[in-house]
Amino acid sequence: MGKWNNNTWEWDIGWRREWFVWEMLLVELDMLELTKFKPKLNGDDGWKWNGEKLETYSLKSTYMILYNSTGCEGDKYFSHMQNKCNPKY
Repeated sequence: MGKWNNNTWEWDIGWRREWFVWEMLLVELDMLELTKFKPKLNGDDGWKWNGEKLETYSLKSTYMILYNSTGCEGDKYFSHMQNKCNPKY
């Protein structure tokens, strides 16, 4: 997952398999997002969900974040859904 080096966190993700060519860009984008996260040595550890006001995780809030951020049309995350631009709640 990663390690501390001179009081600085370094990500070192070990993947279970080689990536397909079509996955490489997604992996690079994910790693760019991941490197924005800077753990603090000897800091409090925890999780916080910012998808809803009450900070309670829900699948609906995750779906809405992805749906609204991508515009949905032609998006990889929604391409496998039958009614991808017609969410039912």
